[in-house]
Amino acid sequence: MPSVPTLDESGLVRFDRSGWYGVLAPAGLPKDITSRLNAAIAKVVNTREMKESFAKLSLETQTTTPEQFAALIQRDVAENAKLIKLIGATGK
Repeated sequence: MPSVPTLDESGLVRFDRSGWYGVLAPAGLPKDITSRLNAAIAKVVNTREMKESFAKLSLETQTTTPEQFAALIQRDVAENAKLIKLIGATGK
């Protein structure tokens, strides 16, 4: 969207927004099940076929640990809260 300014161009510098996809499970899922599920998903996502399929959609594959993914979500929530406050957005 060439006519839409970036966050930097809009005066909101140092905000890095990017989209991501992930798999979430219910809170309190036992760690061994979380680990097995994460390993199975990573195995599929890291296949040549999946990487090629994602690349056709201009998407990059990246797998993380459940802890890294939780940290990413927490960082994004905090950054989005700052951005919302800065621009004065409300739910109205």
